[in-house]
Amino acid sequence: MRSVSVFFAFLGFIFGTINLNAQDNDIPFGLQSSTETVAVPFLSINGNARQMAFGNIGVVSSSLYHDGAFNSNASLLANGHRYLSSTLDYTPYLRSLTKGINMVSFSTASAITERHAIGLYFRNLSISDSPRGNELALQLNYATWFPSGISIGIGAKYLNSTVPDKDVNGFAADIGLNYRKYGKANGIVRFGYSIGLGINNIGTKLYYTNSTQRDFLPTNAMLAGQFNICITSGKLRFEHDFAYQVTKLLIPSAPVYDGRPYLDDTLPPGDSIGGIDSPENINPDYGKVVAGYNPHVNVFQGMIQSFYDAPGGAREEWTETKHHLAHEFRFILNEIFSIHLREGFSYQDRLKSNGQFVSLGGGISVAGFRFDIGGWIPVLQAGPSAQKTFFVGVSYRMILGKGKKLSKLPPWNPTDDEMIEVED
Repeated sequence: MRSVSVFFAFLGFIFGTINLNAQDNDIPFGLQSSTETVAVPFLSINGNARQMAFGNIGVVSSSLYHDGAFNSNASLLANGHRYLSSTLDYTPYLRSLTKGINMVSFSTASAITERHAIGLYFRNLSISDSPRGNELALQLNYATWFPSGISIGIGAKYLNSTVPDKDVNGFAADIGLNYRKYGKANGIVRFGYSIGLGINNIGTKLYYTNSTQRDFLPTNAMLAGQFNICITSGKLRFEHDFAYQVTKLLIPSAPVYDGRPYLDDTLPPGDSIGGIDSPENINPDYGKVVAGYNPHVNVFQGMIQSFYDAPGGAREEWTETKHHLAHEFRFILNEIFSIHLREGFSYQDRLKSNGQFVSLGGGISVAGFRFDIGGWIPVLQAGPSAQKTFFVGVSYRMILGKGKKLSKLPPWNPTDDEMIEVED
């Protein structure tokens, strides 16, 4: 059972489950650490080695990675050219602490036309030393792309969890939007940019942590932007991606409750007049919300409420966001061979998860096959969750269409119509 306790400590670190002292009278007047309990929390863990090494940014991507059904933005599947791809990833979580937590994910996708694509994504997290330690999600995505550079995607997923000691089933949906544009400064240097928005895990509340109260799924809103540079010299291409993403958990913030059972806790024992348990001394507001909002609302009300319900006001709402920065460099030879180097940084305020990770990784691609490896290195060495975690993945992609070389990398831009000239 050690793996189970370590795993939930790790999830607590991700979602900011820091204990809240509701007895403190100063709580309503300042920023506070808070607890947001979610069902099936592993849905917010993307085990793809490339994405995790890229600062866990997944709602924008270069054309090289649009084919992954694992992307956090379903709309990325459609990108203006036909392809068939598959990806397999493996992550041994918290291996320095325990050997019992493993996550395996598999995705396959195909653009059946230049404008329409479908993808299937399966992921399974197992805790080996728990007889009922398993969580899985099976997801189907669809996306459509428009020549203007806009793509729209939706996803539907089935969820099953036997952690902790429950058999829970549920359903959820994802929606995504992406806009990208390409241009050139001259015959050698080209550039592009993209903006992505995704909302994931929109689904019904589930009985997960207890049998009397339903928990929200980890519904996340993600907004990101990416800038790309491509330098071409003969058969060589040098590419840089720079990206930033902000992530917000769209569930109600934990409010502050009145924790005083008595109006005056200095009175002597007794239930008669003048005693601490006398009816006149019982606090009628005990257990009521004194800062923030009632968190027991429906899913859509919770999503809207999550933007304004923090007990500490706008400043605390800001601390609930996670920030991701990333850069990738690619060396591409003859559109057949490539080397990838990635680095990123993820940050959330100390009053929430205090999660600060540096991500590093790389990959190598030959004739359509790609091998990726990456890892997280915690900036703060505190707590059981502040441990290194690595990811490894293999993938294959082939470009479809008459006269296409199946093993070639995807083109820098899908169509010449999408190019924008830079005026002198």
